[in-house]
Amino acid sequence: MVISIQPIQSSPEGVLRVRETHSPDFYVDREMQGLVQLKSKINSSRSENRSVYVTQALTIKASEWREGGEVSFVTESANTPGQDKPIHFGLNCKVGPAVNANILNSGLPDQARLLDCTRLNGDSAKGYYIEALGYFLPTHEEGKSFGTSDTTVDSVTIER
Repeated sequence: MVISIQPIQSSPEGVLRVRETHSPDFYVDREMQGLVQLKSKINSSRSENRSVYVTQALTIKASEWREGGEVSFVTESANTPGQDKPIHFGLNCKVGPAVNANILNSGLPDQARLLDCTRLNGDSAKGYYIEALGYFLPTHEEGKSFGTSDTTVDSVTIER
């Protein structure tokens, strides 16, 4: 998978456009602010489904953004043009220590914060919030539907 992260110039500060390319004919576009997905669209040449999910409600709880702190959120997203029931997504994360981001890949600058998260459905995601990019990279996930997966960073290119 290839992940491309770009700031959105016309959006509020901190909103990123993230494209996850899984294959030449399947990719997901997301608009993210920190841990929170604001909008997503699945693009596939094999499917007519061009649904766009837009976050309509957001609840955030946070203690402190330091080791031992906790941050959690829940979103309610709707499929536009509104054909389906709203989808609820959320994470409850325990904040771990700050580490050099280059432990993930030598091309990553600054610090990364270890996060140990549980999703609303009980699945888990552990990974790093890369502060210079404003992006959470899950490195280990366990789920009832998809099993266990691990992610590593093979290469990094940062363009400014």
